[in-house]
Amino acid sequence: MTQRQPAAVLIVLTDGDGNLAHYVDLLREEGLRVLATARPYEVMAELARRPDAALLIRHAALRDSAVDFLLKARALMDRPFVVLTAALSTDLGAATPFIDVALREPYLYSALRDALGCRDLPQLHAAQPAPRTDAVAPEPSAPSGGHHNWQRVVDYARGLSLAESDREKLLELALEMFGDMADARAGALWLALAPEKNIELMQTEGVEESLLARAPGSGAVFAALHNGRSALADTTLVPLEPCRSSAEVVLVPLSIPTDEQRTLHGLILLAEPRSGTFPSSILTELDALASHLVACLRNSHRFDELNNMAVVDPLTGLFNRRYFDRQFAVELKRAERHGRHLTLVLMDVDKFKTINDLNGYATGDGVIRAVADVIRRGFRDVDVVTRWGGDEFAILLPDARKPRLQKAGVQEISDPVQRVRTLVERTHFAKLLPRLRGKVTVSAGVAVYPEDGEDRDTLFAAVNLALQRAKRCSPSMVVRAREELPEQQGTGNEDE
Repeated sequence: MTQRQPAAVLIVLTDGDGNLAHYVDLLREEGLRVLATARPYEVMAELARRPDAALLIRHAALRDSAVDFLLKARALMDRPFVVLTAALSTDLGAATPFIDVALREPYLYSALRDALGCRDLPQLHAAQPAPRTDAVAPEPSAPSGGHHNWQRVVDYARGLSLAESDREKLLELALEMFGDMADARAGALWLALAPEKNIELMQTEGVEESLLARAPGSGAVFAALHNGRSALADTTLVPLEPCRSSAEVVLVPLSIPTDEQRTLHGLILLAEPRSGTFPSSILTELDALASHLVACLRNSHRFDELNNMAVVDPLTGLFNRRYFDRQFAVELKRAERHGRHLTLVLMDVDKFKTINDLNGYATGDGVIRAVADVIRRGFRDVDVVTRWGGDEFAILLPDARKPRLQKAGVQEISDPVQRVRTLVERTHFAKLLPRLRGKVTVSAGVAVYPEDGEDRDTLFAAVNLALQRAKRCSPSMVVRAREELPEQQGTGNEDE
C-alpha cells in the first residue's frame, strides 16, 4: 500500500463497534486527534470546521444511502481521503468510486494504521507548531455550489433529539425548525402512522387549503418520495427540472425504516419564502436535518412501542392494571378539583372457570378477547377501559353520574353499564368461537365518587361489594353500591 501523509485530524463514524472503539483508543495513544461519533450530521459539522480532516466510516453506521453521504462528505473536504470498513458480505457497489481505502472486517490494527499513513505519527505531531492564541478562528468551509450553515443543522438536530420521546412535540418542533432553516412563512408535515397506511396531515402552519389538498397525490410529491431527496416545486406541484436554481415550494421527503424491515413515509412541505423564492442551495441542509429527523422519528416509534408494552394488555389490546392505577389517580384528583362525578365499574365474566373447564384455555382466551372487544365498543372514547386481570375488567367513566335505579324489567338506555351488559348477553360468541360451549354473560358492580366513597380505598371497597352481590344473584346482573336488592337465594354464579 502506498504510504500517505496522515491528516492532523481523523473523524470517525461508528455504530459503537467494540473492535473499532479499541483501535480508536490506540490511535489516540499514538498522538492522532480522533473525533468519533455515531451521528452522521455531526460528521458533516466537523468536516465543515476541519476540511483538512480524514474520514473513517464503519459501513454499518450509515443509516441512509452510502453514496449520498460520501458525496456530501467529500464536498466538504479539501483533500478528500475516506477509509471505509465493511463486512465481507457487504456489497459496496456504487459507493466504491468515493472510497480511497476499503478494509474488510475483521482487519488488523496494523492494516488500519497503514491505510491512514500513521507510521510516523509521534514525529508528525511533535513537529507541528503550537497554535497561536490570538488567531481568529476561520469560518467553516463551504462546498462548491453555495454556503452551508452546518452549525445550524447541528443545533436544530440536538433540539429534535431532546423531543423524540414525545412524537407530537417532535413533529411540531420539526416543522418549526425546517421552516426557520428555509426562511418559510408556511409549512405542513404529513406522516404515515403504519407502513400500509397513506400519509396523514399531522402539522400545518399557514398553508393554503388548496395546496394541502393537492399535495399528497401530486407528481412532485411522488417524485420526491421516490428519489428520497429534497426538491423544488412550484405551487402547481408539478416536478421541476433539476437545473432550476429557485422555486416557490420545497418538498422534503422522509423515509423511516421500522424494525419489521418496512418503511414509514412522510413529507414536509415549505411554502411562502420570505425572500420570494427558495434557493436550491438550501436543499443540502434540509436533507441533512431530515436524516436526523428520520432517526428521531424511529426512536419515537420505539418509545411508543415500549410504552405500549408497559401499559397495554397483550391478549386484549386494552390498557392494563398499571395504566388503570395511574389514570385512576389522575381522574380522582380532577373530579375532586372540579367538583365532578367519577364512576368506577368492575365487570366480570360469569362462570369463567366453567367456560375454561368445558372449552379449554385457548377458547377461554378467545372469550376474553371477544368480550373485551364488546366492552371497548360499548363505552365512550373518553372512558378508561382496562383489563384488570384474569376475566375482570375495570372501567372509569369521568363526569358520569350514577344512573337512576331501574324498575324490574325496564331497560334504561342511558345507563352505559347496562347497555354493555346487554350487548355482551346478545352477542353470539359461538359464531366467533365455533368450539365454544355455554353462554357468555357478564356481571358488574358500580360505585360513584363522591357518593359511594371519597378516596380510592373506599370506592374500591364499595364497587367490590357491589360486584360480589351481583354475582350472588342471577348471571348477567349490574348492581350499584348501596342498591337495595330483594332477598334472593344464591344461584352459584360465583366461580368455585
